[in-house]
Amino acid sequence: CGPRYPSVPPEVKFMSKINMSAVDGEGNVVRNMRKLMPNWKYANTIADVLGEIRKNMASNANRRLNQPPEGANY
Repeated sequence: CGPRYPSVPPEVKFMSKINMSAVDGEGNVVRNMRKLMPNWKYANTIADVLGEIRKNMASNANRRLNQPPEGANY
């Protein structure tokens, strides 16, 4: 987490390749986590962030995307 956490959401990065709407081509979860968590509050935790990422992964739009081969990394 950066020095401003928990005032601002943490930066999150995948090490394993994933095709997901909230992840850019370098594995970074969208820099503006407000797209995933529009009501970020000081009281939010890393567990909340992971829960929101999990929900995004399970969305119909993301479940239908082709995924990179097993073991592929950024």
